[in-house]
Amino acid sequence: MKTANIENATSDELIEYLSQTIHREVMKGDNADCDFIRECSDWLDELTEDIIAFTPEEMSARLEAIKAIQS
Repeated sequence: MKTANIENATSDELIEYLSQTIHREVMKGDNADCDFIRECSDWLDELTEDIIAFTPEEMSARLEAIKAIQS
């Protein structure tokens, strides 16, 4: 999805776009913009609040995976 079309994007397209954006930023390692990741993550949470629910254990595992990528 091109950034220029973000205003007309469906929820599914926005979810995909934000997921890819977060992934690209995380892959920058020490140069990642954590504030930008947080903003994208918050927006992603809003879009998916009724779709995705993780248990605390799943959230911990996902956070540990992200931390491992950044190390």
